[in-house]
Amino acid sequence: MQPVTHRWRKITVSELGFSSPTRLEKGKLSIDVDELTRLLRSDPNIQDVRFAIALPGESVRIIPVKDVIEPRLSLIPGHPVFPGVLSTWDPAAAGIPSGEIASLCGMVVTTVGSIVGFQ
Repeated sequence: MQPVTHRWRKITVSELGFSSPTRLEKGKLSIDVDELTRLLRSDPNIQDVRFAIALPGESVRIIPVKDVIEPRLSLIPGHPVFPGVLSTWDPAAAGIPSGEIASLCGMVVTTVGSIVGFQ
């Protein structure tokens, strides 16, 4: 069995906004909210989604934070997303093969949700 190796392509995001279609041009990431909403709501484990952009220096409070994630995308042919995350998990598969992974630097996705118990 060969070891799995990944090459990381870091893509710097310097500007972020909502517009259609979703695209990345010269460091500006535009996100189609309707497209992303449909994709996320297709997962039966997700009850509701709402989107907002908080920029450095803005006076905002985000609570309660559940997770902070650097967006990443598999560029490996036949493996566009990571198994089990927005795709079916195949326990017979040997995971993700070697290849290139892109990460969007300069931004994060912050998930929030209801306070459950003592947090």
